[in-house]
Amino acid sequence: MRNQSPDNYRPETPADLIGEARKIGAAILKQIRRMNGAAPTFKFMLHGPPGAGKTSIAKMIACEIAADKIDIETINGRNVDSETVREWHRNAAYGSLFGGWKVKVINEADLIPAVAQDLMLTYLDDLPPQNAVVATSNQNVAGLTERFQTRFRLVKVLGPSCDELSQWLIEKWYLPKQTADFISLGACGNVRQALLDAANFRTFGKTERRQKALIKDVAKIAPSKQTWDTVQSRYGSEKATATNDLR
Repeated sequence: MRNQSPDNYRPETPADLIGEARKIGAAILKQIRRMNGAAPTFKFMLHGPPGAGKTSIAKMIACEIAADKIDIETINGRNVDSETVREWHRNAAYGSLFGGWKVKVINEADLIPAVAQDLMLTYLDDLPPQNAVVATSNQNVAGLTERFQTRFRLVKVLGPSCDELSQWLIEKWYLPKQTADFISLGACGNVRQALLDAANFRTFGKTERRQKALIKDVAKIAPSKQTWDTVQSRYGSEKATATNDLR
């Protein structure tokens, strides 16, 4: 992962993740390796807030068990319609040409229409050996039909705390502590958003304009009294006054 910048950072192993996602990713991959292909199928649903690392974990699972990238199909839930599910069912009997697993990664599974969810029940029940379905959902799984939920092993992934995220930005991307604290507070556990803000800071530098923009983001995202007190205590009365002007 040389020459990566925050905005194109792509975790490849659980060690590249942060917070709870790192532990969950490592535990799942360890279980898969221990089974050594003994499990006939895998059906995981990773759910939690945006930017917590769910998609990264799903990709790691897929790369771990698929012998070739051609056996990994990635699709967004909004594009999973009835005809797509019927096609999956028709082709389910065909194994991998490379002797590994066939994996479907479904991002934002909560966007799958209810009709398609119902059709997928039979597909998931009849999933042949060495086939896996790994789904992610940004919403509470209660948004999915109850029967659909029961076909998956549900794994909740929460984002890192502000302190964890700030420390990671300092150690990984060498950001000044004050900037890392600002970014982590505004990101509210969304690592993806924090990386974008870190990339902007590295590109444009520590300017008053960028600093005010970060303060404004914090005020928009988390305008609670607790957050306001945190901004005042961490960044001083001058910056707190600037935040007050922007609110």
